[in-house]
Amino acid sequence: MHRHGRLKVKTTEEQQQAKQAERAKKLQLYNAATSRAFQKINPDFYTFWNIRKEIFLHMKTTLSKEELQKIFHGELEFLEMCLKVNPKSYGTWHHRRFVMDHMPQASWTRELQLCTLFYSMMNGILQMKYQVLQQLAVSDALHARFNTKENAFTNMMSCQYFVSARPGTQNQKINYLLVSRKLSQVLVSFTRSCQVGHLEQEVLSGRELEVTVELQGKEGQILCERSVSLTTDSDESSSQWSTADLAVFFRQQLSSADQATLVHELDDIMELQKMETSNKWAMLTVVLLMMAVDSSCYQKQILELLQELKSLDSMRYTYYCDLRSRFLVECSIKALDSSRALNLSGRGLTYLAHPQLLPLICELDLSGNQLTETLHFSFFQRLQVLNLANNELKNCQGICHLPCLQTLDLSVDCIKSLQTCCQLQHLNVTGNPLCQEPCTLDRLQELLPGVQVRVS
Repeated sequence: MHRHGRLKVKTTEEQQQAKQAERAKKLQLYNAATSRAFQKINPDFYTFWNIRKEIFLHMKTTLSKEELQKIFHGELEFLEMCLKVNPKSYGTWHHRRFVMDHMPQASWTRELQLCTLFYSMMNGILQMKYQVLQQLAVSDALHARFNTKENAFTNMMSCQYFVSARPGTQNQKINYLLVSRKLSQVLVSFTRSCQVGHLEQEVLSGRELEVTVELQGKEGQILCERSVSLTTDSDESSSQWSTADLAVFFRQQLSSADQATLVHELDDIMELQKMETSNKWAMLTVVLLMMAVDSSCYQKQILELLQELKSLDSMRYTYYCDLRSRFLVECSIKALDSSRALNLSGRGLTYLAHPQLLPLICELDLSGNQLTETLHFSFFQRLQVLNLANNELKNCQGICHLPCLQTLDLSVDCIKSLQTCCQLQHLNVTGNPLCQEPCTLDRLQELLPGVQVRVS
């Protein structure tokens, strides 16, 4: 019988046994070879690490904490053996981070001792150092033990670990609380995404009213609360963060360390960078520390270093573009005045960071950038004027849910379809693929009745 161009022949039982024995022999040779390569030649066997991760994740759902602790402890000992073979192994360090993050009782003090050991074996294990120091919240005296200027950044794995492990831990905060009688609306904005429980809304006219929003932790403790009061003659009242609060918030995203420690660390790493001026990891570390220390003071240097990184490390080009965009948005938000108008035109932004911090913005100019989506624009519940001209948008998802939007400019984008928007009065879509289709104006007027639409 033929199948797929091959002749299928029935085999005898002896032939089947011989084939099984041959397969078993090949499997034995493969296992022996991969085991030797894994333990003695090259621990960067990513398939093995990924399989082990999947096994551990499954074990977390079936084993007790005591059993998991014992298994994870054995895994850490195995990883130490692999690191002795190749201290610069990306896969081994990444898997060690995974184990420490999922271990029921992780010993960060022991990890600190491991860092000390590898300092004597290689040039600066800075990334692991900072993850450990962050978890331990160590004193400056202990922290200073690891500030060895003699160690250059020749190990790119250690530098990458340093960058990825640097962010500090933050508590969730209530950013804005606004109560409006006119819109019969209670608007609450948080510093980061969260699940909101039951929220009672009572916005009545002609009556004094106090609204309090509490943010509770997993155990029911109050993490943060905000209150606003409406008098009988007021339409709305709000409570919001100050500019100083935002500056602290942006800095703590990068590190929870105190300012003096960050300045000291920046000086050390800038000195190390002089030894290897083209090392991308050292350069990126300098950028992140400058952003954490004083983004306004180092603004010019940060932008220059990010531009150099984009040309030096093309594989992470998009990441550097997004980091630059976030930095520019943060600088603009900190300088935002009480006018509730924000101009970010012509900045080369690839995405709009921190939209949750701008729920009360009324006018937003994002023209002349490189934005590709508007999905998170639904945060702008008070936005009235939005300029998105000369971007790379293909749709406007998220904009249709803005209850106060009146003027929208989408000219010279890549828009192929539109959605309804309840309060929209003026719309400009000139220079979009949408305008090349027949009867575009008629269809848009049917979709958006009462809106002044410009298509050319």
